[in-house]
Amino acid sequence: MKELTQSERTMMHLYRYRFFNMDAEKVAPFELTQDGIGEALGISRSYASLIVGRMGKEGLIRMGRLAIADDAGRNPRKVYLLSSKGEERCRTLIDGKDPDDILPRNINHCRTDCFDALGREDRDILGALMLIEVPVHHRQVPGGRSVPLLPVDPSGFVSIRRRTRKLYTGRADAETLRRWHSVAADWCADNSGPLDERILHLVSAERIREAAKLAGSNRYAIMDSPDPGTVDALDLISRNPSMDDLAEVAAFSYLRLGMLDKARSAAGRISDDSVCLKGAMMAEILLAEGRRSAALERALDVYCADVRTALVLGKCMAANGRHAEAVVYLRKARRCMTESGCLFRLDEALRWEAESYLSLGNPELALHLLEAAYCSAKDPGVTEMLRNRVDVVSSEDGVGLQGVHI
Repeated sequence: MKELTQSERTMMHLYRYRFFNMDAEKVAPFELTQDGIGEALGISRSYASLIVGRMGKEGLIRMGRLAIADDAGRNPRKVYLLSSKGEERCRTLIDGKDPDDILPRNINHCRTDCFDALGREDRDILGALMLIEVPVHHRQVPGGRSVPLLPVDPSGFVSIRRRTRKLYTGRADAETLRRWHSVAADWCADNSGPLDERILHLVSAERIREAAKLAGSNRYAIMDSPDPGTVDALDLISRNPSMDDLAEVAAFSYLRLGMLDKARSAAGRISDDSVCLKGAMMAEILLAEGRRSAALERALDVYCADVRTALVLGKCMAANGRHAEAVVYLRKARRCMTESGCLFRLDEALRWEAESYLSLGNPELALHLLEAAYCSAKDPGVTEMLRNRVDVVSSEDGVGLQGVHI
């Protein structure tokens, strides 16, 4: 059979809906809209609009306006069906064959038994793509465009609809989902996928040791910008006694997310062998709860002149109005960071030190420290907060922004 034109492919697509009664129904399938036609054929909406316009002039289709399934709250949209002339031409074109054999459907536009009939490898690839949240180009798919039922948009990206994902993941059994998550985790590893997503796939695939190792190697990145779902997964992993080193990651991440009850629970699982670390974590939680005196008492008890305990003690001193002492411990924390080569929470130490210098009547030094904190922050939300704080302090004191070696 000769290669079909786009108009003929459009007719094939609409022929599948020849029994839909536009005059009797109140809701139409998405597939009858310009967006639906474009998605089914892998062409842009503007190109689909051009095609249906030409077909309308030839009398091959008829148009109506109906609400669209799964499109709650939207106004009625234009929908298209073949006219009797279009149906007749389509019957001549297919010559008794099944339209699906001539114009294969993709996963968004097929019966579930079409998916079930695929080999397990192809089902697993499609299943993994339904679980992956980041955009995936067809060149990144194992097998590329040769994977059956793979929907690809005009830009070359896989375009599995949300309701399709929900349908197939909802009907999959636990073992199948575990396998799909495992394929998705491997895809993230091979394609530099997001750390948080890869960890979640590994946990869902029950590849716990790999998830724990990955989280341990990237603990600072996780704590800098914690994701609630990822932290919940790590919190679950840390309940295993052999992986309780992740309890600190979970506790601190929960603290940054403002989930203090969960932070306290995770902190309770930090090994008793790490007395200073556990005590410092508890002091931070007390401080976040507004219990400043209790936090200071705990921070004093566990101080051992390292980064964590010096930073916590400095924060607690500042929170209790003891700013001259606070800057001593905060500067100690910064020195320890420099000596160790790990600058995790440098922005936090600089910010607390700046606020203490403001209280001590030295706004110029405070502004320098705030600007340095702004430059070293990793989390976008913290960066924005520090930028606003720099603007406020600068405008209040008339001190211009300038670089300074800290």
